[in-house]
Amino acid sequence: MSKLEEAMEEVLDIFKQKCTRSKTMMKEDLKRTLRAELVNWLQNCKDKTERDNILRELDENPHDCVNFEEFVYYVTRLMMCGHYFLQK
Repeated sequence: MSKLEEAMEEVLDIFKQKCTRSKTMMKEDLKRTLRAELVNWLQNCKDKTERDNILRELDENPHDCVNFEEFVYYVTRLMMCGHYFLQK
């Protein structure tokens, strides 16, 4: 398996560990998971304003649950604001 495939499997496994039978994750579980799994990334984020906006957007999300697509959306956005290579 390639490194990218392994990374994709790992992201899916993290979601599956936290999701419910309806294949959704409680919003509070998502916030805890992001903070636990991305400790260094969040601390050393290159664009702290965007990081804070993303986390605030998650707080303001009116739904109690997120599906896998939304999970990947938040992880990807945090990845994009967290690394200098991806900065605009």
